[in-house]
Amino acid sequence: MLNKKRTLMKRTINLLSYILVVCIAIGSAACDGDQGEIGPKGDKGDTGATGSKGTDGDDGAGFEELTQYGHIELTMTGKRIDNVNFAQTADFNYMPYDGVTSNSYFYHYDNDDADYFTIVRENKGKVTSTINGRTEDGGMKNMFGLDLTKDATGFKVSYLKIYADVVSPDFKVFEINYSDASSWNNDFDVTLSNLSYAPTTGKLIFNFSYTIPAANSPTGYDILLTGKVDVIVFESLYYPV
Repeated sequence: MLNKKRTLMKRTINLLSYILVVCIAIGSAACDGDQGEIGPKGDKGDTGATGSKGTDGDDGAGFEELTQYGHIELTMTGKRIDNVNFAQTADFNYMPYDGVTSNSYFYHYDNDDADYFTIVRENKGKVTSTINGRTEDGGMKNMFGLDLTKDATGFKVSYLKIYADVVSPDFKVFEINYSDASSWNNDFDVTLSNLSYAPTTGKLIFNFSYTIPAANSPTGYDILLTGKVDVIVFESLYYPV
């Protein structure tokens, strides 16, 4: 009797094992079927929002040395030769290559009561131009300089020089290459205001205004030059040749 039970149990286990093998085989067959075709490409997603502006990099080597003795802010306003109004602002903040002895100094003759100043700066990059309400930054070659005389009556400009490209947002450009002096022209007059000078520190600050007359302007119209000088000047220990 015991042997019959063992035989029956053995047959049952074998039957269950067979059923399990069959199920596994059927599952494998289902998994190993042919791969279906690739579905259609989905629509392109929306463009992401523009990332925030990165931080400005450090100034290049030599920047502080070239700018440490001050700058000249200048705005040029007028009308182009094609009758379009323009305005351009530039920061002349670089000392020219020949240094302080030629571009940020004054001298005094022993037998003269006046001091004679020379201030020249360059712009080597950024300017801001505006026409018809449109404003854009650009680059330009640029230099601006003033000679001044200081006597008992105060400061007076004796010479002015500007050499600049005027670059407009509508991709037009023209050049201003102009100079004038009181020794050449009796009508030469640069208006100064808010002037301060500290001989102990060399700090010289003033606002200025001058109009290039239409007859001498590259555009055939008056060009107004306004700005601010904020520089350090040094007393030269030799007289200019």
